[in-house]
Amino acid sequence: MKRRRQKMIALSLAMFLCLCTGVSVHAQTNMETMTERVEEIKEVPMPEESEKESSAEKTKIPAPTGLAWDNNGNAQWEGGGIVDGYFLEVYKDGVEIYKGREGRFGTTHKAKTTGYINESGTYTFRIAAYKNFSGTTEVSDYVDGPEFVYERPAQSLGTTTPFWSEERPGVMHYYGVEGTYSYDMRIYFWEWGKPQRRGRFDSTVGGGYDTPSLKTIDMSNIFDGKRRLVSLSARALSNDIRKVAHGVEGELSEKFDTSALPWVSTEDVGNILDQIFASGNPIQGKETLQETLKAMELEELRRIMQQDEGIIRKVEELEKQYMQAQGIKKESPVVSQEAKQYLDESKITVVGSGLNVQSGSVNLAVSIPDIKVEEVENAYKHNVQLDIKLMNDGLSKSELEVPITITMPIPAGVGTEGLVIVHYHQDGSKEVINPRINNDGTLTFMVTKFSTFVFASENGQVGQQPGVTPEVKPEVTPGPTPDSNSNTPVTGVVQANKTEENVPLSPKTGDRGYATATLALLFGVGVMIYGRKCRKRA
Repeated sequence: MKRRRQKMIALSLAMFLCLCTGVSVHAQTNMETMTERVEEIKEVPMPEESEKESSAEKTKIPAPTGLAWDNNGNAQWEGGGIVDGYFLEVYKDGVEIYKGREGRFGTTHKAKTTGYINESGTYTFRIAAYKNFSGTTEVSDYVDGPEFVYERPAQSLGTTTPFWSEERPGVMHYYGVEGTYSYDMRIYFWEWGKPQRRGRFDSTVGGGYDTPSLKTIDMSNIFDGKRRLVSLSARALSNDIRKVAHGVEGELSEKFDTSALPWVSTEDVGNILDQIFASGNPIQGKETLQETLKAMELEELRRIMQQDEGIIRKVEELEKQYMQAQGIKKESPVVSQEAKQYLDESKITVVGSGLNVQSGSVNLAVSIPDIKVEEVENAYKHNVQLDIKLMNDGLSKSELEVPITITMPIPAGVGTEGLVIVHYHQDGSKEVINPRINNDGTLTFMVTKFSTFVFASENGQVGQQPGVTPEVKPEVTPGPTPDSNSNTPVTGVVQANKTEENVPLSPKTGDRGYATATLALLFGVGVMIYGRKCRKRA
């Protein structure tokens, strides 16, 4: 692993030296499209009891209102205003079973707490709003929600066991449990011979209830470059826990050694950028960065260019130095009148566009395509199609030398649940981009070329209206709950105290399906947002 990384650093520095002496070096690599969405969560420290009281008196942060449960045990409340997010606690019979953080998404919020309601009992939750001020976190009064009395039914969902692909390192498969609405996927690192839970994510079933078909999730881009042994487990979640209880956590998958993944790490890219800055030659440095990024796997490249703010800021600095040396002027994005109904052009930022031209002016142009993609209209109920182009002195430039990172408002009418960007290339091919969703109602994504982009989601109640405060629903919002008097079939269940496992088959057989995953990984820390802590309420 270290030897491979050292060779890559040496190659990149060698290319930089060659460029400085006029020798041209080119490298190409096959890049692969990712179908899973990755999203990093930044944890806010939980305040002590004394801090809660003093903070609320000091700043008078508005407390949440309208606390309630939905029919499936998901906590919901009203909020908004100046707050940055919420601290949420869930209790069973007075004992705390969950403590975590929820982001601010508009005014109406719903947290996917149903996964913590497993046994008969009385459940409650309490919540407080918080606001960050110059390194300090001010917190409102905590508000107690109503009781949710749960009696576990006799029937529950079955289980499934994930397994790793033999053909593609880092790709995980599992067979669906019939009747399941979503899956709670848990990630374990093996430490001192024992599995330690280090993260989780939701794998949502598209179109309602699941069937026993093969699911595939590409996890090759989420690991941090350190050698780890990783296992996963899956737990089937019900959409009506009063009829059918959640399944139990299945067995752990076999171990996967992350050292099998090829990559140029974030550290390597950061070191090369530092060498470029030290050289004082941004023109040749831009060529070195170009060749370095070309040598990366697409999804690792996408991860650092969408998620790593340190790398993004360094690329932005190199872009400024390069544009100054070349006399390039970056102008504000131009959004057509028709496209303005979907997004506010003043909230669009672009990093890297100046590295893709030699001279003149550069800007982003956004418009509505003349001909819309029909298959998207049929596949996604809520979608907005936009033509995005890079303009150099008024001429469009579709192929890029260096990837560009775009941050823009979530288009009006598009929600956050299952949000993807389908990029249709000029050659007829397409790729699915899973953007980073930010707490301010914007999204961030990386591109290597321009054409038609389709922003699509499973829900469409929200989306940022130009010029107003964004109201974005949390991704954890579940789908509709079947009416208790409806004839919705409940299948794939087992009686209490019995198990029914879906036996993993070879990934070469069976019906292949793809699950939408939202990853919330807290690597290298001992405390997770998702976790249990049993302590009595004071």
